[in-house]
Amino acid sequence: FTRPSRRGLRTKHCHDCGRCVRRFDHHCFWVGTCVGEKNHPRFVWYLVTQVALILWAFHVSYTGMRYRSTFTALFEDNAGPIMLCFALFIFILFVGSLLGFHVWLVLTAQTTWEVSSKNKITYLRGVPHNVQPFSVGATQNCADFWCRVPPPGYHRKPLRELRVWSTTETVWENRYYVC
Repeated sequence: FTRPSRRGLRTKHCHDCGRCVRRFDHHCFWVGTCVGEKNHPRFVWYLVTQVALILWAFHVSYTGMRYRSTFTALFEDNAGPIMLCFALFIFILFVGSLLGFHVWLVLTAQTTWEVSSKNKITYLRGVPHNVQPFSVGATQNCADFWCRVPPPGYHRKPLRELRVWSTTETVWENRYYVC
């Protein structure tokens, strides 16, 4: 016998883990767990260290190459470092893009789940596409993400206010900063 419980705002049940996660971002099979409210900052630091490691490996591989006057001699002597640099370049494109995406999520106070499933999430239905309902400005979003204790609950602004925002404010000009 299971009893239905009331799910909090920004909470999602992960079918891979079998548990509800507050401020659910995604289930990461690389780390083997859900990324949510309590471990999302650690996940972003994980991505930062992965990017740093790939860049360091690229540097070591690149500096290990020997200069040769012909292309054939260059490739024969440096086939391993050249292929490693190519593979590391592919990895940095993937991991670097993932890090950039998560930095953008932090700056806008969104989650991967909210961005990818905005039309399916009940509390985001009717919110204009250019409005982030939980954002309080990039600086405050970063402070909340990195330094604050998670709040007891989340509250979305009224839909009427969000619709006004969508017509008066843009990413480039808004109440928090102007580019």
